[in-house]
Amino acid sequence: LMTTTVVNMEETIHALHKGAPGCKIMVGGAVLTQEYADMIHADHYAKDAMDSVRYAHAIFGR
Repeated sequence: LMTTTVVNMEETIHALHKGAPGCKIMVGGAVLTQEYADMIHADHYAKDAMDSVRYAHAIFGR
């Protein structure tokens, strides 16, 4: 992920929540923080790939 895409995340998340109510959006990686994920209304923040796998397993099962 390039840091130049970060500025569009809030707009994208808003559009997804509006167009697909109930969809869950996960963001994360080295350039993001939990605080930023909260600010842009992401449903989950994953600090790394393994954290995202754990979250997906919790939501969708193994």
